[in-house]
Amino acid sequence: MTAWDLTPDEALNELVQWQHTTTVMQIRIMEPGAGAVTRQGDAYLFAMAARQALRFAQLVRKIAPPAARSDIDRALNEFNQTSPDIEDIRNVLDHLDDYLRGIGLGYPANPPEAYANELIHLLRPSLLWYEATKATYRLHISPAPGHRLVLDVTRDAAAVRQLCDAIADALSR
Repeated sequence: MTAWDLTPDEALNELVQWQHTTTVMQIRIMEPGAGAVTRQGDAYLFAMAARQALRFAQLVRKIAPPAARSDIDRALNEFNQTSPDIEDIRNVLDHLDDYLRGIGLGYPANPPEAYANELIHLLRPSLLWYEATKATYRLHISPAPGHRLVLDVTRDAAAVRQLCDAIADALSR
């Protein structure tokens, strides 16, 4: 072990921090007085925080004691079933400039100019849209033809909390 090696507990602490960040973003997004711009910006930050939580959960899995790994695998599988789009949403948001120009992953490489103009005209208005209810806030993303991703703040915040709790439980045994 070197000074740079991370312990499972240190990685878990980072996971807990990112889980807390998703909770803070959820509270801000669901605040009744939050405006559309605030909600949109906080949804982007929520997606980044949820992806970081998943990364640290995966890191904990890599460095966890062998006895804890099957429980952590189970928690990761449950998270991925509940919130399957977290990684892709973060990727699209991180490269949104490319997607808005029709050159993001999933778009045809070097399409003919007429096709590219038609594609951008059709897809740009529907690339991102939002749905706000009393129970949740959803960010819908269609990064490429026939592909749709959904970030559901209430569902995904609960999934991050469950992931964090399950991993903490696995490490405490």
